Amino acid sequence: MRLRPEPPRVTRLSRKVLIALGVLAGTGIGGTLIYALQTRHGGKTTEELYSTDNRTTPDGLAGLPKDYAGIPKLGPPRPRRRPQRRQLSESQSGLDCPVDPKTANQEGRE
Repeated sequence: MRLRPEPPRVTRLSRKVLIALGVLAGTGIGGTLIYALQTRHGGKTTEELYSTDNRTTPDGLAGLPKDYAGIPKLGPPRPRRRPQRRQLSESQSGLDCPVDPKTANQEGRE
């Protein structure tokens, strides 16, 4: 009368078999890689599949400026309402972090 079933049989492979399987897999992967990366020279010159020479410019692009000189300049950056990540990590770790007095009052109102 047994309470436990027999343990499953362990499949043992020799080192030689494992090395042979590894070399075979590496050779197969390397050969496939070399075959896939070879360039094909069939005697033909490369030709374009899609010509863009005779295309008309869309109406939306025609109204845009030709270079960056026609783009309006932006004003100064807006003030940040939330502390930066560096300040958050310092305040969470207990280190002293600089506080801007202008934004300190605004943060308390949120």
